[in-house]
Amino acid sequence: MEISVKDTDLLKLLNDCEYYMHYRRPAHRGRLTVLHSLDEEGPLTQSGLIGKMDVKAGSMSELLRKMEEDGLIQRKRGEKDKRQVYVTITDAGRDKMLHIEEVRKEKAKDTFASLNSKEKEQLYVLLGKLLNDWKDKWEVEA
Repeated sequence: MEISVKDTDLLKLLNDCEYYMHYRRPAHRGRLTVLHSLDEEGPLTQSGLIGKMDVKAGSMSELLRKMEEDGLIQRKRGEKDKRQVYVTITDAGRDKMLHIEEVRKEKAKDTFASLNSKEKEQLYVLLGKLLNDWKDKWEVEA
């Protein structure tokens, strides 16, 4: 059975999907990225984390302040250069990171539960094709 779909209908559907992916899922991406970076690379400067996440300094400071209040990270001034702030993960941060990863795995499974394995493969191929085309068309040269 062939169906006719307008490009505008596809775009609306993608926008609706984006809404659910962005606003209706647990928002741990920033925290998880910080925790993973610290766990894998050890202490990092605040400016190093800013570069990894491509966020503004004020946003990073606020995120780190909240994470420090929650006991997930520690911040210390550099011994040689007091202007540098080094961030390290705590044991509680490592535990939280593992918990968030488990939640994300369950959410990923739940997100695509209505698709069978063949449909998941097709979606993967189609989304990859779209993404590659968009990158070629719209990637901004630095």
